[in-house]
Amino acid sequence: AVRQWHRALHDGGRPANLSPAKVRQLAKQSQSLLARGQEGAVLRADADRRRSELAAIKDRVDALLAVTGLSPQSNNLLEKVDTLLSAASEQRQLLAKRTAMRRKVRKLSRRYFDTNRQLAQLHKQHRDLLSSLDIDPTRDPQQLADRYAASQRLEQEAAGLDDAVHTAIAGVCDRKQLDEQLASASEEQLEQRRERSAVKLEKVNAKLADAYEQRGRLGEQLLSLGNDRRHSILKLELGAVEKKLIDAIARWKDLAVTTCLLESIRRCYEQQRQPAALQEASLYMERLTDGRYVRIWTRLDEESLCVDDDQGRPWPVDRLSSGTREQLFLALRLSLVTQYAQRGIRLPLVLDDVLVHFDAQRAKAASRVLRDYADLGHQIFVFTCHEHIVKMFKAIKAEVHALPDCRQPQKVEGQVAEDPLTVSADTSSQKTAADESSESEPSPEESDGDSRNQAA
Repeated sequence: AVRQWHRALHDGGRPANLSPAKVRQLAKQSQSLLARGQEGAVLRADADRRRSELAAIKDRVDALLAVTGLSPQSNNLLEKVDTLLSAASEQRQLLAKRTAMRRKVRKLSRRYFDTNRQLAQLHKQHRDLLSSLDIDPTRDPQQLADRYAASQRLEQEAAGLDDAVHTAIAGVCDRKQLDEQLASASEEQLEQRRERSAVKLEKVNAKLADAYEQRGRLGEQLLSLGNDRRHSILKLELGAVEKKLIDAIARWKDLAVTTCLLESIRRCYEQQRQPAALQEASLYMERLTDGRYVRIWTRLDEESLCVDDDQGRPWPVDRLSSGTREQLFLALRLSLVTQYAQRGIRLPLVLDDVLVHFDAQRAKAASRVLRDYADLGHQIFVFTCHEHIVKMFKAIKAEVHALPDCRQPQKVEGQVAEDPLTVSADTSSQKTAADESSESEPSPEESDGDSRNQAA
């Protein structure tokens, strides 16, 4: 193998001391040189391409400079590019300004057209106004303005004369009486009255002169009194009286402020510190009167009730109508029973012809209130001898029973009701009964024993 290697070296014209390792090293070096030669060729080709591109860019820049008419300070490509960029920035700014100016022009154009349209409308209104006033539109506006100014001046003069007339007749008569006197009198009568007034004026002036003389005499008397020593004593007494007056005024102010505070406390109590029974009764009163009367209250310093209407005006009980008073008393009864129920005391409510003094509207409102009150768990017996009241309770689906006529002999047998409602029978007369309740043990609280009642 060594001989073959040396023979191959000799045949190839290579040195005889060339070893395989050196051959491998030379091969690697030759490959590296070959790769670098290829890279150099690629770089030379890229450089040529970039030179051509740079030349094209330079030609393009020169063409743009020629088109825009710009002249750079030197032939350096970067300075030429900077010149083009500066020119482009200026052009963009100018373009933005042109766009803004176009928008402004459009806006001004719209305003111009709107202004022209409004001006045309004003011209039309001006012509219509002149036509409505029967004024020739062709007349000079300055003449119209002068006439208007003259009319304004005359109106001011008339107003001044009118004020002077009011001042002159103040405390003597009113303007209406003066107009009537002027309208009813002729010029001769007015002249005569003026002459008489002039004579009276002379007399008044004479009396005024006498009054001036008397004032002078009184001034002299005051001067003489001023030299009198009693003035100091009287002045001291006056100071003492004024001091007492100041103290009295201060005391009065304190009492007045205290009175105002007490009155404010009284109003606050009457408005916000009413008993719970009256507050509850106010709710029932408002429903019974369909909102006409909304509040029941009592004064702090009086033992009497007042009722406020929907306008906030207070009404004492004695000024209410009989029907309204009956509604008030019914609301109070319902409120008291509710208060007892809240304390654990369940009381049935027996009403005997409480709706007899009510008109149809009040009776319907009362029947609805009683029905709703019974739905809350209260036991109510309503007795009446009037058929229309019975029909009214039937209309609201209340339980209605007719009590037997005890003047006729008949046997009354007890029966068990289907619900916990109790129906009472009167053995002295024919009655009709309607019971609204959620309780099972009735005990009458209000009844006058009318022998001809019906109960609803």
